[in-house]
Amino acid sequence: MNTTGTYTATINKVTYSIKRNSDNRTVTYVDGGNGAGLAELYDDYITVSSYSNKSGICISCDAAMPTNDETKLYTVTAVVRFLSGKEITATSQLVIADDVLPIVQSNQILYSPINDSFTTQTGHAIGRNYIYKVDLLALNGTIDFRSYVSQLPNLITANGSYLFKYIPNVTGIILDGFTSLTNTSNSIQDNDKN
Repeated sequence: MNTTGTYTATINKVTYSIKRNSDNRTVTYVDGGNGAGLAELYDDYITVSSYSNKSGICISCDAAMPTNDETKLYTVTAVVRFLSGKEITATSQLVIADDVLPIVQSNQILYSPINDSFTTQTGHAIGRNYIYKVDLLALNGTIDFRSYVSQLPNLITANGSYLFKYIPNVTGIILDGFTSLTNTSNSIQDNDKN
């Protein structure tokens, strides 16, 4: 069967779910069908509401922001159900953070391998002189530092912290050949070792 082409289908309903990742509390809103009300997320950082007289939901940031060392992550999911019974799911990550301080600056050697990984994973470079928490949270997979082995003195960020603190979704790093990373005090600290 050839499935290439453009199709028109009637949507029966869309179910939206917003999950706060820190405690898995989830609110759900059904747009169409019988409709279900939008429960309270009991959150200091975002407000979720339905549009009046329109389809969809509205997620807005409240005035309060997490502290500089805190980041709030949410998973937003929309399940579209067509009259035919077919369902399509789309998922997105929402990051709420006080992200005004750069974590890595372009004058740091650390900038290049991070930017290289970002470019490989997203298809485009970061495109500015600073790398922020949100950029680092987008990274996953493995970061390869081998091309910078002779230049990179440590994994300390622009704010004096450690890179591992900001890359929780990265599953591997390649540091083969490094001689400057001789002890944990110049690269890895506390829970960053995990």
